[in-house]
Amino acid sequence: MKKIFILLILTVFSTTAFTQQIPLNAQYHFDLYQINPAAAGSQDYMPVSLSFRKFWVGINGTPSVQALSGHVTVADRMGVGVRIFNYMQGPLRQTGMEATYAYHIPLSEEGPKLSLGLSPTFYQYYLDKSSLNMEDPNDAVLLGGNKKIVPDANFGVLLYDNKYFLGISVFQLFQGKINLGTEGITEQQKNVRHYYFNGGYNFEISDNVLLQPSVLLKFLEAGVFQADINLHSVLFKTVNFGLSYRTQDALSIQVGYQNKSILFGYAYDIAMSDLRTQTSGSHEIIFIYKLPNFIMK
Repeated sequence: MKKIFILLILTVFSTTAFTQQIPLNAQYHFDLYQINPAAAGSQDYMPVSLSFRKFWVGINGTPSVQALSGHVTVADRMGVGVRIFNYMQGPLRQTGMEATYAYHIPLSEEGPKLSLGLSPTFYQYYLDKSSLNMEDPNDAVLLGGNKKIVPDANFGVLLYDNKYFLGISVFQLFQGKINLGTEGITEQQKNVRHYYFNGGYNFEISDNVLLQPSVLLKFLEAGVFQADINLHSVLFKTVNFGLSYRTQDALSIQVGYQNKSILFGYAYDIAMSDLRTQTSGSHEIIFIYKLPNFIMK
């Protein structure tokens, strides 16, 4: 029994565990760079984004994630980006950094663009073994290492213009292995390849009303499939409202404010899974500061 707790914790890294998914914010529609490297440099401004998400409030040890990112056009057809995040769940911590290069190809003079993006990534996994209460202090699990740096990469393709976007991206291409323990316990754990397919369209109902329906399909090679069905609106170019349904997970209610320089958003997720009897929901905030691009697009 002494290894049961550590094995349960390590299902976070299991190739078959639902919690193995990369933590995904509810408000990624504000900045597609969060789900597709090809979006780096796709805006007429440089978005610097700071976000915080707390999953399943009311349950001890549930995950939280903080992220800081920015991307910008640096030359004709070229964009770069950087993203740093910190994910915590109980005694486990995953800190990651990615640096992105994207190339944007105009398909016509005033028409859509096709962008290709690649992000080398580095993840550091850390297990705080001092917080574990084991029966045997000399257990091999506790004597093993507690840090692991894993390189990987993300790749994306994005077709976009002012009216619509359509993207495909793959995260954790190389499925780096994670070894935080000893033989027979954790050496088989590895990152799982993620596939994202997303698209959306902007409907200008009037000068004061903008609607954006969108969808995100997510598939993990471990056999997990999810779909996000989203509807967001912008009223008077300042007030945001949105609803999002994620299959097998939650209904997200979103509100926000924006102007030419800043964007602030809040999302409250109502659990629709078996966790709904144990949690009051998940909370997320995002703040984006819009800086000028290095060059005008």
